[in-house]
Amino acid sequence: TRLVGGAGRIDALDPLTGTFTPLSGGGTSGHADGVAGAATWSAAIGGLAIDGERRLIVADGDRLRRVIRF
Repeated sequence: TRLVGGAGRIDALDPLTGTFTPLSGGGTSGHADGVAGAATWSAAIGGLAIDGERRLIVADGDRLRRVIRF
């Protein structure tokens, strides 16, 4: 699985099927925290990483944000 960010949301991409599964964000740009689709993300996601506790860390514009469960 690969993580893809942009367009106000973060998706997981299954490289075998080419299927995208939404993880966070509803497709609207912004910086609002929220559960799943209620969160908003900048269109300028600069990077994605997974920390030692399996949290997704996102460089969202000038902020570092995290997704706790995915």
